[in-house]
Amino acid sequence: MGYAKTFTIKGEKEELKKKMRKLAEEYRKEAEIPGFRKGRAPVELILIRMGDALEEEALRKLAEEKIKREMERYSPFIYGAPRVENVKKSEEEYSFDLILEVPPVDEIEIDPKKIKKGREAIEARIQEELKKLQEINAELKSVKRKSKGGDVVYLEIEGEGERIENWTCEIPKGKRKGFYREIAGLKAGEEKEIEAEFPEDFPIDSLRGKEGKVKIKVLDVKEKKLPELNDDFAKDMGFENLEELKKSLREQVMEEMKGHEDDIILSLAQQVDMDPPDSLVAGIMREGKPEEQAKLEAKGLMALDAYILKEKITVDDEELEKKIDEVADQAGVDRVSDDVVEILKIQILREKAIKKLTEEK
Repeated sequence: MGYAKTFTIKGEKEELKKKMRKLAEEYRKEAEIPGFRKGRAPVELILIRMGDALEEEALRKLAEEKIKREMERYSPFIYGAPRVENVKKSEEEYSFDLILEVPPVDEIEIDPKKIKKGREAIEARIQEELKKLQEINAELKSVKRKSKGGDVVYLEIEGEGERIENWTCEIPKGKRKGFYREIAGLKAGEEKEIEAEFPEDFPIDSLRGKEGKVKIKVLDVKEKKLPELNDDFAKDMGFENLEELKKSLREQVMEEMKGHEDDIILSLAQQVDMDPPDSLVAGIMREGKPEEQAKLEAKGLMALDAYILKEKITVDDEELEKKIDEVADQAGVDRVSDDVVEILKIQILREKAIKKLTEEK
């Protein structure tokens, strides 16, 4: 059985009777009982006919009233309907257990440093984006030496009855093959007849991705000098400093790499040594996922939700309203239901928690 929090509730028997009577009076308004007009059946008769159901509902409502503060503590992460168990009654009092499927806030401790895979993927993408910015803003300087990997070469090409006067390409770093292997090591002014396999972006259409023969002349060799990654570089990009540039890239990457959230959920699951709440697993299985996968995902989400509650991560009204408006516009409705609002709130909280976890060192 999955994790759940148990609260023992106690109270006076008279309190339970009053709550049952109040519920019976509410049901009486709509009850249709043979021999009585709608809404005219005696309350005592309803209490007799619906006694067990009324008692269970009365106990649940009394419990919710008595542990309202606890319910608020776990909101909005109450995964299933509260369950009433172990009901005991005497002449003067009653007691029972209220079972809540909630995150184990007090039982687990999440270590952000162990959230490796997802964080590493995101950091790698940020570094890729920074590298692209460096490449775009690189300075090209002509050199007299032999060309090597990373250099940009300017070529005059003759072959297949065509003459290309100034084609530019970058020699790949590392292991090279075909055309690029043949031009690496040439200086500006040198000529060479090349027989090799040509790249897919070669300027002569009939040779793209195929073997052939051309004659080339190296017009120029330029070394690519990347700008340093510092505050001055960031300012050239329109940011106050390098940290602000990285922050902007992180937000962009997080939006683009939503799939890597699963890596973080998996990392969280590995920090938890307890079964997830049954209702949380069942909800994920309704999405079509197999049971074992659903259990693993539920374990990670349970840990993430516990982290949210422990870190007191919140959603302000403006954030929620913005998300509600987006979803309503997509659905073509004026307003979404309260259930959808609750789902959106959970979604925003989890997104904020994942972002926080990936930023913590």
